[in-house]
Amino acid sequence: MRVVLIGVSHWHTPFFLDPCLSLPDVTIVGVSDPILARAEPAAAKAGCKPFTDYREMCAALRPDFAFALARHCEMADLARFLIDQRIAFAMEKPCAINAAEASDIANRAAVAGVFAAVPYVIRYSPMIEIIRSNNESVQYCMFKFIGGMVDRYRQQQVDWVIDRKASGGGALLNLGVATFTRRPIRCSTCTIRSELRIITSPPGMTRPWKSSPMTASAGPARSS
Repeated sequence: MRVVLIGVSHWHTPFFLDPCLSLPDVTIVGVSDPILARAEPAAAKAGCKPFTDYREMCAALRPDFAFALARHCEMADLARFLIDQRIAFAMEKPCAINAAEASDIANRAAVAGVFAAVPYVIRYSPMIEIIRSNNESVQYCMFKFIGGMVDRYRQQQVDWVIDRKASGGGALLNLGVATFTRRPIRCSTCTIRSELRIITSPPGMTRPWKSSPMTASAGPARSS
């Protein structure tokens, strides 16, 4: 299988690049990033050519599959391009900057018959098996996802994550969506209460940083 990686300056690139390199029937034929210097290390590791334009890369290489990573504000256009080109892909969350864009992508992929997926790897977390192993109804459950300090985005040179215009919502969109879509507990008669916490920004931060824990309470729930 001929695979390309798009937007390799994303901090999740190693989660896709390294496993692909270990698979005997997968060849990474190209990587791209708008900043060439960010694409070159991944290209050197994969032994392929770096590109700055994913459209040019896909036209030249005609891959079988793409791992699509990008700024949130660019994801919908990237997904539409891959669908139009009939290139199967897995795209990093949240896939779009709002629900309308995400719905449009899903509909286009379905109509075109193009494989499209979002890799929520924590759905396979041991936490789910631990809950299931208790073999009891869950009366109360609270999940928190702590992604680290905000400054890590600056250190990794992905400051766009803390730019509301580019990311669409900072941590609430980037990390909060992960909590709600993993859903390791399927509730039957329980009540779901969503909480939004606003944390004071440290000096130098332009906006408050948000986190979104999910609380399920007031009734039995069962594992799924």
